[in-house]
Amino acid sequence: MKTFLGYMLAFLLILGFISGAIWYFVLQKRPLDFKVDESGRIVFNEPSVLTPEAFEYVDQGIVSGGKMQKDLAITQIRFGIHPRFERLVLQTRSLSSSAPIRRPGYFELLKDEKDPTSLKLRLYGYSRIEAPLPPLSKSDLLEKISVEDASQISIKLKKPVLFKAYTLTNPARIVIDFEPVS
Repeated sequence: MKTFLGYMLAFLLILGFISGAIWYFVLQKRPLDFKVDESGRIVFNEPSVLTPEAFEYVDQGIVSGGKMQKDLAITQIRFGIHPRFERLVLQTRSLSSSAPIRRPGYFELLKDEKDPTSLKLRLYGYSRIEAPLPPLSKSDLLEKISVEDASQISIKLKKPVLFKAYTLTNPARIVIDFEPVS
């Protein structure tokens, strides 16, 4: 009887692992990235890039991401114009360690309920912004970026937009995409 229960428990554990893996990698559309270490164990790596297609554009509310950390700095702020959207990229680093950080610090991107052309980017754990602000003269969507302090950046829009925010790694970045409302 004990042997039968042992086999059933092992079967249920394996079944749970397989169903969890199917949910994580198939239903959540995550890339399967693993390696086999020297002892023969399978080691799953965290995805190094989360694809922008995994996130939907929104026109209101809060978009958040990143990891709670402290002593961070924004080292670069880049702006780019693409055929269907405009992009703002904030590259981050740790002030307390020379080692690169895997993920940027926690952030929240909020749309002002009273002013549809105003966004606030709240940065948690950041103590410095070392980067100059990019020029926006060629932008059809962004009017002005202003730094209130190391914990908040205001983005003034020329018109209402759809937006999404996500993180990328190597180097750690916060990416915000803006798409015109059609």
